[in-house]
Amino acid sequence: MACISDISNSDYSTTEQAFAKYLNYMKDHNFKVIALKDLDKVVVAD
Repeated sequence: MACISDISNSDYSTTEQAFAKYLNYMKDHNFKVIALKDLDKVVVAD
């Protein structure tokens, strides 16, 4: 079984099956991915 790992930190990894499950969940629930540089466009500061 293959693993998807964080190259810079080997403590963080997941299986390909789990990763696909996470992505499908986000797709099914209409998650939106944005770059950190665009965060001010979608978050309202108090």
